[in-house]
Amino acid sequence: MWAALLGAVGGVLLHFLKDIHLSGMWNLLMFIPIAAVYVNTAVLPVAIPGRHWGFGYIGAIMLFFLLIAGTVLAGKIEFPHARNTLAGVNVISYWALLTGGLLGILYGLIAGRTGAMLMGMMLGSLAGYGIGVGCATMFPYPGPETPSSDWGGPPVLYLLWYETILAVGGAMVVLHAMSLIGAALGVDRE
Repeated sequence: MWAALLGAVGGVLLHFLKDIHLSGMWNLLMFIPIAAVYVNTAVLPVAIPGRHWGFGYIGAIMLFFLLIAGTVLAGKIEFPHARNTLAGVNVISYWALLTGGLLGILYGLIAGRTGAMLMGMMLGSLAGYGIGVGCATMFPYPGPETPSSDWGGPPVLYLLWYETILAVGGAMVVLHAMSLIGAALGVDRE
């Protein structure tokens, strides 16, 4: 429930943040508020139910740094499913994969078992990869009517406000559910 609620709120905020365009290289600064909203949308559902604020804070900082690393890797290493799709699908795939893995680790830490951390990380990462593949199948081949990016690169992904809310909220629910299921399956394994 918390993942769906915070994902919907985060989707609204992300929709309006992505429409803010700064001139030139200053537009790269928009990564900070966009990543901050995404990180809090992803990590707060772990912290709110049991009030594990230490896990929430550590997880938010770790996820922020992972997103930076994932964004850099997305520019260098492309997933096979991200070829011939809109620009941004590779970044979404990295972000979802890393978020699912980190959520699995956090739920495993709350369970207090190494097996829960490993299983949560594995199932959360698989769910994130699945979200990336799903995103690639939803936006397969850019047509000539697709708007190109501001820097003249390949076409980019633009979603309407309700599509953004559903995409972010649904992704958060799937990532949290699979990470939690993985952590629950790994509790009795050491």
